[in-house]
Amino acid sequence: MAQFLFTVRDHEGRRTSGTLEAADKNAAITILSDKGLIVTNLTHIVKRDAGLFSFLHKNLTVKGEELLVFTQEMAAMLEAGIPLKKALDVMVEDTDSPILRQVLLELSSGVSSGTELSQLMKKYPGIFSKLYVSMVTAGEASGKLATILQRLAVYIENTENLRKKVIAAFYYPGMVLAFAFIVVFLLLVFAVPRFESIYEGLGAQLPLITRIFISLGDFLSHAWYIVVGIVLAAIYLFSRFLKSTPGQYFIDRLKLTTVIIGPIFRRLAIARFARSLSSLYSSGVPLLSAMELVSTGTGNRIIEDAILQAVDEVREGKSLADPLRKSRLFTPMAISMLAAGEESGTLDKMLSKIADFYEAQVDISTKALSGLIEPLIIIGLGIVIGSLILILGLPFIGVSTAILK
Repeated sequence: MAQFLFTVRDHEGRRTSGTLEAADKNAAITILSDKGLIVTNLTHIVKRDAGLFSFLHKNLTVKGEELLVFTQEMAAMLEAGIPLKKALDVMVEDTDSPILRQVLLELSSGVSSGTELSQLMKKYPGIFSKLYVSMVTAGEASGKLATILQRLAVYIENTENLRKKVIAAFYYPGMVLAFAFIVVFLLLVFAVPRFESIYEGLGAQLPLITRIFISLGDFLSHAWYIVVGIVLAAIYLFSRFLKSTPGQYFIDRLKLTTVIIGPIFRRLAIARFARSLSSLYSSGVPLLSAMELVSTGTGNRIIEDAILQAVDEVREGKSLADPLRKSRLFTPMAISMLAAGEESGTLDKMLSKIADFYEAQVDISTKALSGLIEPLIIIGLGIVIGSLILILGLPFIGVSTAILK
């Protein structure tokens, strides 16, 4: 028997979606037509090897925008009173992502067999994070899944906007630096050797700096593949180092201590921590469990360790603000607002305010950084290219001076 995803209309024009099993496509159409339904869409669901599918989707993910749209639409349909199974079937038809479509088919099948949605989502950690699953679990337990999904949608939207702003701030400088490196490399490989033959015709004594650049250009023109190989090997080894635990700690520590970008990454981590913890805590997840979940969402191992240390101390009866204050990683303002929220019993609202404030601060800081870095990079690029041209032109200046004398 084959499985089909169908969309039909009844005699009053109402649309309905779902899945059914039939021998083939014609049999499926016959089954639906016999019920007085008009088939508008019928798609064969291709069964995949369960083990392979599970392996692939533990390592793959979907775009943040796709997850956001799914969460928003699911929240809207559940709020409108549409049953969960039917809402999932509608989303299967509407989504453009083949990965998300297959996952939703699995979720729909699991829900129809009586399994809770949160338990099904745990099978796909690359798509649904621990925080996401925990909030869905809280929504199922409280009977407020639509409300929880709305909060999740707001959280994902804020997180995506913040991530895009940070990436945009560093994207342009990175592209310009890469372009500058390529230009200098091409000049050394192709332009400098041509100048060498011209210098030989002049018969003049070349300045030391010019001779160094000619030697470097001559080496690169004959052994460029060695240099490229070394660079690629260095990039590969560095990427392996970054994936290791010591490498991640090194980079995360560098993010927090670098003079210019350190404050931005610190505010970004605080904003992520506050936004995630606010979403979980306001959804009914216990504070200790929520803190353990959000620790991995800050994007920084150093701050993650500080949060987990705070979890141990909170478990012993201490307040949340005190251990975070001792870590010296959170700003005094954030600590003061956390303490005020604990004392007044409005921790979730105070966390939301902290997130709003530091997300705005990250936005301001990244815009200011972009405005500062862009002209500096352009000036630096001009200096590098101009210096190279001057170095190659020094012999001509020397010959002209000798002729004039």
